[in-house]
Amino acid sequence: MYIIEILKDKCNKCRECLKNCPVEAI
Repeated sequence: MYIIEILKDKCNKCRECLKNCPVEAI
């Protein structure tokens, strides 16, 4: 689940709303 880690890094400002962070943005 390294993708989750990347999401956290990209959306560290919005950790609680990771669902709001588009996975395609990676």
